[in-house]
Amino acid sequence: MKTGLFAVAVAALSLSGAAYADGLAGAWKITGDVVGNAVEIGCTFAGAADKPTAACGPADKVGPATPVTVAGKNVSWDWDGGQAVLTFKGTLDTDKSMKGDIEVQGVTGSFTAAKQ
Repeated sequence: MKTGLFAVAVAALSLSGAAYADGLAGAWKITGDVVGNAVEIGCTFAGAADKPTAACGPADKVGPATPVTVAGKNVSWDWDGGQAVLTFKGTLDTDKSMKGDIEVQGVTGSFTAAKQ
């Protein structure tokens, strides 16, 4: 009986992660700051729930899609800004808002994001 309940719990957690990944899909405006340096980009999240991707950048220079990791409400992805790779680690507050940290070259800042 315990094994059956465990399997149901694992399946429910897997589906909740998929639901968050599905809700992530679409265009997002990301604003943040890393040691006084403003970060303002757009990211479009797409792909299947098990393989989401993000294509980010300023409107005139969006980069290639990169893998996204979704675990429950936690979301992380990288963006190559040209001079450095920024790693975003955020939490979905709602289906239209996210906030978290930006890591770049050993320095950490913060960001907020709003679904467009």
